Amino acid sequence: MKASDFRLRNSLKIAVACVTATVIYNLLNIKLGVFSVVVIFVLMNLFYDESFEKGFERLVGVALYAAVGIWMVCWFHSLPFLYFLSIAFWLLLAYYFFALDKYAYAHLMGGATFALVMLTGITEPFAINGVVFGW
Repeated sequence: MKASDFRLRNSLKIAVACVTATVIYNLLNIKLGVFSVVVIFVLMNLFYDESFEKGFERLVGVALYAAVGIWMVCWFHSLPFLYFLSIAFWLLLAYYFFALDKYAYAHLMGGATFALVMLTGITEPFAINGVVFGW
């Protein structure tokens, strides 16, 4: 099997999983079900070498940056200037380390997750409270 065939099959699997997740969370009216699609992209992305290291980077980067994002939403959601300043600062930091650090993938995935959490805090601020406090 050629590498291009393998990539095509994996891409089709990811596409089917994303469509299935979208249908399920729309049928069941799951709040913030869009995160299931993000999780599918994160977990089903392939790396041919160093897969364990990349998986660990994925896990740690997403967890740390999501925690920072939730903390920022809780503290700065009512202060728009500081809210957007913190978004700019943390994204600048994430992508600076992405360009320089050994653990670049952790910062890349973490920065994307941070942006998603912060933008969700703007569009649906009470949804983040549900994540943090279990409401």
